[in-house]
Amino acid sequence: MSTAENLKYLAAALEDYQAALTRQTGLLRSELPPLQSSWRALSEVYEGEAAEQFRAGWLRTERLFEDYLGAIERLRPLLGQRLDALREANRTHPDLP
Repeated sequence: MSTAENLKYLAAALEDYQAALTRQTGLLRSELPPLQSSWRALSEVYEGEAAEQFRAGWLRTERLFEDYLGAIERLRPLLGQRLDALREANRTHPDLP
């Protein structure tokens, strides 16, 4: 595979990854609030040792979701910059060996 083909392949793969991240972010952002609402309703009535264990697990999971969404938001500009650089390389050097 030539360098130009590699650049095109890499750009296409990164575009697919960017699209997948966008879809996943949208899904998580739409699904998380109803889960949080259900959790709040359950938390008001759920008591005992099992409730405490579930609460700790849920809060940890919720924090991990928020951290993941934050990481995606930090990754998006970097991914966009890399894609722009690959597109520019393809545009300005289509004859690379």
